[in-house]
Amino acid sequence: MLSNTREEFTDVSGDVFYGDAGAKEAKQFGHQIVMNTEEDLHFPSLKVGETLDFASSSKLPGTRPAHLKKSKAFTADKKESILNSLPIAHTSETVVGDEYLRGVSGGQRKRVSLAEVLTSTAPVQCWDNSTRGLDTSNALDFV
Repeated sequence: MLSNTREEFTDVSGDVFYGDAGAKEAKQFGHQIVMNTEEDLHFPSLKVGETLDFASSSKLPGTRPAHLKKSKAFTADKKESILNSLPIAHTSETVVGDEYLRGVSGGQRKRVSLAEVLTSTAPVQCWDNSTRGLDTSNALDFV
């Protein structure tokens, strides 16, 4: 409900407002509100780097720093900084995978999900159980 992601619910009763806007009006701000669900949903055959390239290129800002004017330079810079911040840069050339295709580990897959949300640069980000699958020594780094 926080991110106005309501489609999976069969019925929502009562009035839901986001500030002064109702749920239908708030849909126009969907690009500013993103939801990272507990389930990691990816294209399993894409590599981690390809996944972030795609996510970054779909959210290119209209104005970019002079040294990142070209879209490929911008997406490469964003990908590198996010992968380094979530310590998964070493997985860039590994497929994401799923239960049928062997790829990165479950904790790394969760970090890929978080990285996809971070590429959106949305001002409101909702993360559902974002530390599930992360080992306890690193889980607190993301809370």
